[in-house]
Amino acid sequence: MVALRQRAAAGQTIVLVSHRMREVLDVADDFTVFRDGRLARSLVAASPTEEDLVTAMAGQRVPSQQARSANTASVGSASATASASAAIPDEAGDRDPVLAISDLAVGPLVGLELAVAPGEVVGIAGLLGSGRSTTLGAVFGLRQPVAGRVRLAGEDVTGLPTRAMMKRGVALVPQDRLGDAALTGMTVRENASLSVLRNYYRGWMRAGRERRDTRELASAFRVRTPSVETPLAALSGGNQQKVVLARWLRRTPSLLLLDEPTQGVDVVARADIYRAVRDSAAAGCAVLVASSDFDELARLCDRVVVLRAGRAAVTVPAEELSADLLTALTQKETTS
Repeated sequence: MVALRQRAAAGQTIVLVSHRMREVLDVADDFTVFRDGRLARSLVAASPTEEDLVTAMAGQRVPSQQARSANTASVGSASATASASAAIPDEAGDRDPVLAISDLAVGPLVGLELAVAPGEVVGIAGLLGSGRSTTLGAVFGLRQPVAGRVRLAGEDVTGLPTRAMMKRGVALVPQDRLGDAALTGMTVRENASLSVLRNYYRGWMRAGRERRDTRELASAFRVRTPSVETPLAALSGGNQQKVVLARWLRRTPSLLLLDEPTQGVDVVARADIYRAVRDSAAAGCAVLVASSDFDELARLCDRVVVLRAGRAAVTVPAEELSADLLTALTQKETTS
């Protein structure tokens, strides 16, 4: 962002397109807001708040997405950093964990310890290449560990294939929605039903029931679509992501793995996704979230594990979570 301001000061015109409100507010001079493919608002030489922009994007006031804690720790806060550093990396409270990772070695990970309890949302933060996605892949059976153990509800599931993990109640919403999750040439109904086809196939597809259930699902997840027979490609990225998430939550997983769950998603869809994730956790699901968006982790998670040098170096509890603190902690190894 500093480089952008320097180029602007040198006379270069810059157009920045982003769903991340903090970076837009930090760097922009003028603001143009689109909604449903049309110009919603233009603010020239203005100083809008995040709420102003979100309201313009949504066409109505969106419930606050403030961080789950009221903590305002800054990058240089010695007390906050010291407190976070003292936290136990695999702390899951007094509840028996749904997921327990011990001494895991795979890819950039060399000895990861991590646990997630029922009803808990745990985040994973780290620099690019730190092992955020690798952790989820190793749990879901996409990566084979070199060493260590992955336990699910006390059962050793290390190295089991994806099909076996799905049967045990594990679900993954991957980082690459278009490449690994969304079948854009198929309809909303077909995408939403992929995880539960056995509910409808009895030698023939029970299409009427499938359509009815999909309409109810789309309403519950606030998917904006003209029809459940609309091709998924016709939906916005946020609505596509809600369909993918809804597909997995139909299975009522015991462990939900989310990799960059709101990447490229607008603020309205983001609020809906956060609500769905928190509702799932409230019902007892354990949730593990890998994200490069530290605002997201601060707003969504009960605690965040920071990866450094292939290990869980720090755990930050909810009452101390802030994007600034997570930025400081992830950068620590590169600045020390």
